[in-house]
Amino acid sequence: MTEIAHTIKGTNTPLPTSKRPAEKMSVNSSPYTSIKTKLFLVFVFPIISILILSFNQFSNIDESFERDKRVSHTHHVIATMRKLEKLKIDMETGQRGYIITGKENFLEPYRNAKKEWQNNFHTLKNLVSDNNSQQKILHGISLLHQRWENEAATPEITARKQGDMIKAANLIEKESGKNLMDEARALINEFILAEETLLEQRAELAQNGTKKIKQRTLIGSAFIILMCIFLSLALARNIVNRLFRLLEATKNLKTDEFIPIQDNNKDELSMLANSFNEMAQVLNQASKKLIQANKSKDIFLANMSHEIRTPMNGILGMAELIEGDNLTKDQKKYLTTLLLSGRTLLTIINDILNFSKIQNGQVEFESIPFCLENVIDSLVTAYDIQGDRNVNLTTIFDKKLPTYIIGDPTRLQQILGNLLSNAFKFTKKGTVTLEIKEISRTLGETLLQFRVTDTGIGMSKETQRRIFNDFEQGNLSITREYGGTGLGLSICKKLLSQVRGEIWAESEEGEGSTFVVRMSFGVADADAGTDAGTDADAGAGNFSQLKILLVEDNPVNIIVAEGMLKHFGAQYVTASNGREAVSLACKQENGFDCILMDCEMPVMDGYEATKHIRNWENTNNLPKTWICALTANVLKEQMQLCKEAGMDDHLTKPVNLISLENILSAVK
Repeated sequence: MTEIAHTIKGTNTPLPTSKRPAEKMSVNSSPYTSIKTKLFLVFVFPIISILILSFNQFSNIDESFERDKRVSHTHHVIATMRKLEKLKIDMETGQRGYIITGKENFLEPYRNAKKEWQNNFHTLKNLVSDNNSQQKILHGISLLHQRWENEAATPEITARKQGDMIKAANLIEKESGKNLMDEARALINEFILAEETLLEQRAELAQNGTKKIKQRTLIGSAFIILMCIFLSLALARNIVNRLFRLLEATKNLKTDEFIPIQDNNKDELSMLANSFNEMAQVLNQASKKLIQANKSKDIFLANMSHEIRTPMNGILGMAELIEGDNLTKDQKKYLTTLLLSGRTLLTIINDILNFSKIQNGQVEFESIPFCLENVIDSLVTAYDIQGDRNVNLTTIFDKKLPTYIIGDPTRLQQILGNLLSNAFKFTKKGTVTLEIKEISRTLGETLLQFRVTDTGIGMSKETQRRIFNDFEQGNLSITREYGGTGLGLSICKKLLSQVRGEIWAESEEGEGSTFVVRMSFGVADADAGTDAGTDADAGAGNFSQLKILLVEDNPVNIIVAEGMLKHFGAQYVTASNGREAVSLACKQENGFDCILMDCEMPVMDGYEATKHIRNWENTNNLPKTWICALTANVLKEQMQLCKEAGMDDHLTKPVNLISLENILSAVK
């Protein structure tokens, strides 16, 4: 057995390699018959037995075929005679119809039946050429048929054609035609009866022959089957039971309950069991390392999310508080751009931290009305502020564009922001143009096209084919010169695929690039409401009657939270850790309406503090205080911990005025 060496996907740690030489076993030297030989005998025995049985049955089968052929021949004779009988009736019906009506169309079936009668009669005559008695009957039928035509059918038809109805009536009154037809029918019935008697005899012979063949086949097959069953049962304990043990061991391997297989036989299955035991040992070690790697990844993502969201809470929170002050027009414009950029950055951070969620197509999209021009202007303003005098940014709006559309403005800014960022990155001098136009509009929906064109370095055809792959850039020199992760375009493509949008690139090396995005949006009314992405009217509520306990250890977050609570006019008390929070909350005279509880704190964390507060409330039969987690943790597992600790809600950092107002409104 070759040495096993694998690498677990997602880590660079190779699996441990089996150092012990593989056990070598010669099947020929085994004191037992090998499984290969046993299986060969089990398969060969029935094959040989079936060949012997088949050889003995060949002669009987030939005789059976001959008997069946005779039965089929008799059926054919009877069917042909019945067809002659029907043709006889058709001729008589056509002849009578013509005599009564004088219409030529009645003669057509008469003539057709007459012609077909001759053909079928000759066929029947050949079929019974070896039966003299039936030949005599056929001869009589033929004579009667000729007499009927000569003495009745033809004269009556001729008289009717000549218009001599009296002659035709006299011929009919003689009933010579009727008598001849009756005699012919009697002979036909006699012929059929004789054939049916012969059919019964032949069918009985065929049935008896078939029964004998079946009996012999059944006995032979039963013998073969019994021998096969016996041989199979003989192998069951040696093979089947061991295979079941191997299958059970495979199931246990998946449940971390693997027990090595004990197999002392010296055959192929014992070799398989030994190899499986070695593989299971290697996989078990690799599984432990993989589980540890996944745990490390989860811890890293949780810590990264917490550490990034904490400063973002300070940036966005302070920006929202400044937004409420008296600012100049330019200052408001700059602050709005700061907020939009910060929120877009936060969205990108969320996507990067949970990139697997994007890959699985699980990113959620909003569907809200917003002013397209305002969103684009805010996005463009962020790049104007950068002050790159060597690159001019131009925006072109189609005059047919709807004012308000329905969709996700944040995702739209993220996609277009990625494209604009790339355009500025790869354009040292020249222009960047963002063109928006409407492609088509149906009832309540519009298809928009966004073109981002630059005069930068351009791309080759090869680069265009792979530029939307994960972590792909033009080449290593581009990465060194311009930086970046190669993730932006991949995120754009994945986001667009979830809303049935599309993106492609048009470029030539040295002549700039154009990225085209097409997305469908709903069309909103002109009074659709305030634009998404601005919170100028947030925090309009007054909560001066509320008394809040703010539990937070980060000085920046304390400043932000205090500023927002002051903005709402709420009364508040601050605690810097869980122990202080328990000390303040577990006093009836304080009577807090709401506790904003951070989760990660020194001395005592928010989870433990919440449990202490809930125990104190239960012991004193007091109503529960509304406790809302105020944390940068965003993973579902961490939110579940908040719920299990006894918290009522979850407020994710960075906190904005609207989300905080919603929490305070619920308490109020």
